[in-house]
Amino acid sequence: MSTPIFRQISFPLMEGREKMLEGKCAETIFIIESVLIIVNSSPMLEPYLWLGECLEKNGEEEKALGIYQTALEIDPYSVDGAQGIIKNEGEIY
Repeated sequence: MSTPIFRQISFPLMEGREKMLEGKCAETIFIIESVLIIVNSSPMLEPYLWLGECLEKNGEEEKALGIYQTALEIDPYSVDGAQGIIKNEGEIY
């Protein structure tokens, strides 16, 4: 990821994380999805995990499942990504 893009997304990602910790999942979803649109994808695992967690809390389990699968594509050894898939579907592909 080039430095200018990272600078552009670092503040929104921190803001999204803060909103998640405050329990404001709708705001978190909006912020993180907006960031991922800007960069088209992110090599960073955490935004996907935060997004998946908030989607689950908003009752969007199927969308969360897709996000957790993306997290495992980024890091096949992600325990959190695997747990998200198991929680939402019961199997890991």
